[in-house]
Amino acid sequence: MTMLGEYRALTQNPLLFLEQKGQSKADIIPIKIGFETLYLLNNADHVKSVFVGNDPNFVKGRYYRRITPLLGGGLFTLEGEEWRRQRHIAQPFSGGSIFGPLPR
Repeated sequence: MTMLGEYRALTQNPLLFLEQKGQSKADIIPIKIGFETLYLLNNADHVKSVFVGNDPNFVKGRYYRRITPLLGGGLFTLEGEEWRRQRHIAQPFSGGSIFGPLPR
C-alpha cells in the first residue's frame, strides 16, 4: 500500500469504496489515508454509542470537512449543535426515533 493508503480509491468512487468496506464482517473498519486512520463503524451498537450521548467525544475532523460538499450538510457530516438540530428535524421521519430519544 502506498503512503496515500486508500485515498485514491476513496476519492475516485466514494460510495462504491464505502459500500465495499461495509461488506466486511468487522465491527470497526480502519481506513488508512496517509498518516491518518479513519474508522468506519459497521455495527449498530457502535454507531448508537457515537451518536447518542457521546457525540462530543467524537470529532469528525478535516476529512469530513472535505467530503461535506459531496455528502451534503447532514447527520453524517455535521457536528455539535447543528448536528443536534438536524437530528431533531429527521427524528419524525425515522419512525419517531433515530437510535432512541435524543438526550437534552
